[in-house]
Amino acid sequence: MKIQYYFFIIFICIFSGCTKVKIDKEFSRIKKSAQKLTDLDVTYEQSVCNRFDLDQGYKDQLAHGITRSEAVGIALKNNPELQAYFDNLGVAKADLVEAGLYTNPRVESVFVFPIKKALVESRTEIEAAASFRISDLWVVPLTKKVAADLLEVMTLKILSKILDIVKEVSMVYDDCLYSQELLKNANDSLKQVKAFKNELSYRKNYGYTSDFEEYITDVSIGDFELDRIDAQRHLTSSFIHLKKLLGLDQEEYRIVTIEDFYSTSQIPNVNVLEYTALQNRPEIQVAQMKIKQYEHTVSLEKASVWDDVNLGVAYSRDFEKPYRGIGAYLSLSIPIFNDNHAKIARAEYLLRQSTKELSAQLVKIKEEIHLHTSALAALQEELSIFSNQLIPAHQKAMNWADKYSAQMQVTMLVPIQAKIDFYRTRKRLIGTQREYLSNYAQLERALGRKLIDVEK
Repeated sequence: MKIQYYFFIIFICIFSGCTKVKIDKEFSRIKKSAQKLTDLDVTYEQSVCNRFDLDQGYKDQLAHGITRSEAVGIALKNNPELQAYFDNLGVAKADLVEAGLYTNPRVESVFVFPIKKALVESRTEIEAAASFRISDLWVVPLTKKVAADLLEVMTLKILSKILDIVKEVSMVYDDCLYSQELLKNANDSLKQVKAFKNELSYRKNYGYTSDFEEYITDVSIGDFELDRIDAQRHLTSSFIHLKKLLGLDQEEYRIVTIEDFYSTSQIPNVNVLEYTALQNRPEIQVAQMKIKQYEHTVSLEKASVWDDVNLGVAYSRDFEKPYRGIGAYLSLSIPIFNDNHAKIARAEYLLRQSTKELSAQLVKIKEEIHLHTSALAALQEELSIFSNQLIPAHQKAMNWADKYSAQMQVTMLVPIQAKIDFYRTRKRLIGTQREYLSNYAQLERALGRKLIDVEK
């Protein structure tokens, strides 16, 4: 009998601390949800490192050109901020495991030894008690429910973070395309105006041009030079930001963008977009889970009024007299001064607040849908005017000016001014296209998924 008793004690000591915290199941859910929302894979690198060691083939792909979707895919695997955020899942899971653990049993013992020359008779005594916190029976299950709700909230927040990264990478990628178009426009215009300058110098030798035409040309060259420098600065800044989002070394990697800058898409009906957003936005699910969390918190705080109740066995023995005894042990905290009323009220206020936050989140999402949808419709109309009216009209004006300038029927200022006007219109077109792509990326974020996957 004693052997079995000691074996039981050894078994408890060895295996009592074997609780493990694993997040494979939870991250698998995140991975599947991210795949559904973005059509891309998400990787969680659990080792501590600054960035992934990309092989040479991957470096060659970056140098030869990547699409917007490929850039987002790299970020979802390699973005340092996102990788760090994934660890919140482990923290929440550890809190859940801890919440499900019962309080360790408590052992108390008092030894009394006789003291010589004591005023009263003293003797050797021993008192011991072993107890368990039985209030865990109604507190721990509720605590575990709250922790499970928090884990679910964190899972949804990670999905929200993934969608934020998708939006940010898309917008920065488009910013690179925008800067490249600005630089190309400035270089083309600068090249043509310099050619006009050479022609002016040639004609000036024969008295066909004036100093005023040369001065105007010099001013135009200076303006285009400034625009070229500004576009180059913006382009460099955009690629630096893109490398940072992709988790790439600034010096080691070279990125080439190959996506078509001048692209538009058909936008579904706003009612369809609203329905899609309400079905897919993690923020909606977070708000719903918070309501559930605070409902459980209210129950937990009410149950915690009696949160320190211990029950066990007590043993007492007197070594001087033939006396020893064993009996029940009870210890509890009586809620006279603190009945947990304030914490209950706090949880109820948080529950009420979370319900209001859900309504506010619904209003915010609908606002985002309508805002970006209307903006895209207006920008698409503007782009149509640029393509069908302004650009063709400018090209005709430049052809006319070049033709009659070559015949010396008009001064050189006419083709120069035609080119300047075309440059300015094309710069407006590039800016409008950038706004379109920016609103498109923000609309996808408002939907919580890729726009091309939405049924029309």
